[in-house]
Amino acid sequence: MLLGRSLKLKHGWVAVVNRGQADLNQRVGMEAARAKEKEFFFASPAYRDLENIGMTYLADKLSAHLIAEILKKLPSITAHIDATIAKTSKELEALGSDVGANRGRMLHLILTLCQRVERSFDKVVEGGAGGGERILDVFDVKLKEAIGKLPFDKILTLRNVRNTINEADGYQPHIIAPEAGYRRLIEDGLSLFREPGARAVELTHQILKAIVAAAMHAPETRELQRFVNLKTEIVAAATQTLDKFKGEAEATVRTLVDMEGSYLSANFFREIVAAESVMAVDPSRPRPGFVTLNGELLLEKRYDSMSTADAHLQRISDHVSAYLHIVRSQLLATIPKAVVHTLVMPAKETLLAGLQEEIAGKDEPALRRLLSESEELAVQRDQLRKRLTLLQRAAQEIAMFS
Repeated sequence: MLLGRSLKLKHGWVAVVNRGQADLNQRVGMEAARAKEKEFFFASPAYRDLENIGMTYLADKLSAHLIAEILKKLPSITAHIDATIAKTSKELEALGSDVGANRGRMLHLILTLCQRVERSFDKVVEGGAGGGERILDVFDVKLKEAIGKLPFDKILTLRNVRNTINEADGYQPHIIAPEAGYRRLIEDGLSLFREPGARAVELTHQILKAIVAAAMHAPETRELQRFVNLKTEIVAAATQTLDKFKGEAEATVRTLVDMEGSYLSANFFREIVAAESVMAVDPSRPRPGFVTLNGELLLEKRYDSMSTADAHLQRISDHVSAYLHIVRSQLLATIPKAVVHTLVMPAKETLLAGLQEEIAGKDEPALRRLLSESEELAVQRDQLRKRLTLLQRAAQEIAMFS
């Protein structure tokens, strides 16, 4: 059997003599057991000349087999260790490095994180989808729709025109043109523009706040997630900055609307009256392009089917409508400019400027409070660092063995 003639095994047979129960009871040690084993084999002519006998042979054979198997698996073991080192290094990097032990390093880290948030904010604002695209939608769609839905028709009904003119004239009725009535009708129409303008500011402000939230969770600001206190301070500072610029934008947009009411373009009405006079004399003359709010060409309208009084009121209504149409076009162009100039651009340039100035003057304990992180995170970083050290040592030893 030991020669492999009766039953062959892949790795062959090995004959050993184990300790019996009597040997165990008498506490025979391994060294004595091997000496007894050797004596047994060499005392027998059948075993004496065989190589595959004895515990020493078995140990050497198993060791050689184990080494051969390890060498065969070594490339996959090395690849696994290398991949685990890369993964562990990435996890450790994601947790961030230890906070600096002195004020200079802590201050540098805080300011660096603030600048990353600002760059991320600017990138989203300029980057289209989720940022600039949404702001553009406020100007090109929502503002235009809101102004288009304003109830100018209620102001320009013949009944309201009559009442407004009578109230403006008082006890002295107008002689030719009801200038006071014109002004009051225009002022009433202009007042409707305030709400869409304020709404455009509010929507832009909300979008910018959402962009700040997105910037706080961008890949480049991932390290900020470690420092809850600093993150809270940055959000509060950004909100304060945006609220400040929102107030300035609201005031500017309100001023734009109020300016239209403060000084009316008298030449516009003079040109309309002059054109109507010319048309009355020579209807074939080319018509200037005055357009009312509902898109009608003013000088193509006919009032023949109306009474003289109603025709007079309708002309006033149409004149005011044409004037408001021009103002609407102007505000659709100037309100976005004002919002961008007083809210979007300042936010991009100075989002966290105030916070950075404040932080620059803080002492070391205050900076350390901003950079405090959870104990759990510190423990996790320490465990990853120890694991990485062990893996790197294993890689070195395998390289030396290879």
